[in-house]
Amino acid sequence: MGCGTGYLSIVSSILGKRPHNVGATKTYALDQQAVLKGITEANVKENKAEGVELLEFDWNWGDEKIVEFVKTLKVDVILCSDIIYNKEQLERVPGAIRAMMAGRESEVLVLMAYRDRTEELSDNLHKAFEQQEIDGEQVLYSCHCICLLYTSPSPRDRTRSRMPSSACKKKKKKK
Repeated sequence: MGCGTGYLSIVSSILGKRPHNVGATKTYALDQQAVLKGITEANVKENKAEGVELLEFDWNWGDEKIVEFVKTLKVDVILCSDIIYNKEQLERVPGAIRAMMAGRESEVLVLMAYRDRTEELSDNLHKAFEQQEIDGEQVLYSCHCICLLYTSPSPRDRTRSRMPSSACKKKKKKK
């Protein structure tokens, strides 16, 4: 639902091939066609992440098409990282996740990390999931996204620089 670089899909796929088998045997990476072709596909190939299937997905499709599309995916775990950028997505994401869980609510776990871009995002996100009859036992949230591998905003978040703050500081020349 906005895999971007494909990091979560790649890690999940790679862990599924390890002896301890904590990852997925099949992973879906969903995003817009331009992102899949421009970023995700190369990263999946470079990391030899077998079992990652790239699927075109676009929030602009409209609710009905989104629901019909995600209903076809049978999943056990839904991993979401920083996919909510505006009010429209806040309203659509829980509905799409509900459709993915259809008929298997007690079997599907949702892990969601997000950046609290507005003061009311956390409260409204929880309410939006409750409206979809998805309770807190099924969704684990974290709005304190601390990840050393992810230091800059998503390419879809045009409000900020893509450079980490440490890279933006001008270096003084030694005399």
